[in-house]
Amino acid sequence: MESVGAAVATYQAQNDGAQDRSRMRSGIFNGMGIQLVYSVVAFIVINLFKTTFTTMILGHHAASAVASADQYIWIISFFFPVHGFLMIFRNTLQGWGHSLYAIISGVGELLGRSVASVLAITTWGFLGICYANPVAWGVSLFYCIVMVVWVFHRNHPLK
Repeated sequence: MESVGAAVATYQAQNDGAQDRSRMRSGIFNGMGIQLVYSVVAFIVINLFKTTFTTMILGHHAASAVASADQYIWIISFFFPVHGFLMIFRNTLQGWGHSLYAIISGVGELLGRSVASVLAITTWGFLGICYANPVAWGVSLFYCIVMVVWVFHRNHPLK
């Protein structure tokens, strides 16, 4: 997902320099399409083999740990599209030369994980731990979408 995001950053930088609005917009949507296809395939493959792999690592006598690991893997992999889209939008900001906005997104993601982790420890329990990353990805994605739309319209007004 990060590699597709890095490719989008380069693509966006080139088309930003060329002032090609339509290619900039299509780059975002095509990147999202690639991430969605990858996420669905990864979700299927990971979930087909998750119990086998977690059992290989944890052993047959750790049934409750395997069940918890399987639950965590299912939840995280279900939210792969959110993470993939975050990589597209964050790297679009990078490609357009707005690294500070991308850094703020990363810091926000870290803070979101920290808050979710504290809540998981104090009230939500294991399920809170499972959702800490997806919640952080979602909040950061929302911020990045808003910033991409704002920067796009500010820097590339319709003529």
